[in-house]
Amino acid sequence: MKPKHINVGDRFVTPKHLAYIVLARFDDNRYLIQFDESGSVQQVTSFAITHSNIRDYSMDKYKGVGFAFGTLEDPVITRTDAFKQWTSILQRCYGNRRKAYCNVCVNIQWLDFRKFETWYNNEVKPYRDNPENKNIVFVIDKDLFSESGNREYSESNCCVLPQPINSALKNVRWLNGRVLGLTNAKVKTLRNLISQYKPLLSPRVVNQLEKIITNINNQQ
Repeated sequence: MKPKHINVGDRFVTPKHLAYIVLARFDDNRYLIQFDESGSVQQVTSFAITHSNIRDYSMDKYKGVGFAFGTLEDPVITRTDAFKQWTSILQRCYGNRRKAYCNVCVNIQWLDFRKFETWYNNEVKPYRDNPENKNIVFVIDKDLFSESGNREYSESNCCVLPQPINSALKNVRWLNGRVLGLTNAKVKTLRNLISQYKPLLSPRVVNQLEKIITNINNQQ
């Protein structure tokens, strides 16, 4: 039976026998709940509660591999950018795989959402520190630093790029020390984008982007 009213202290059990207690209510009809079995704390919507659309990500692994454990001080919040990016890369690798993601995996460290979240929030901090950048769309890129074909999402392989830069690099790849797929028009676009976003990009990303352009210039 679906709950019609939600109060702090209420206990519910989903049709899948997932028991939890409501710990707190926020102004935007979101609630803090704690699961009986795992002890994990998660923020959910009133809709999720009333429609029994509740999932304990600490036990019910996303795509069978990813897990997220929350505490009172740091609950799992599924509407954050970090959580959405995390589930996106897990979907690419372990969901309905497209041909481009065959044999691509996520590093074991990143199967733990908290470890991915820490990395992601550090990566986007230079952007988020300035309110003027709030509308920038980010993409997790695993190919920028791959000069030999990267098949894993991990901290050492990946970076966060603004969507326009990621789009400009579409179909660009390394082969035998040469950059392929980067036309003169794309080089011009990439130069403009580097200039536009350079104050926000990490030195590591800037150096690699400039390395790609230098490689193209040397080939001409």
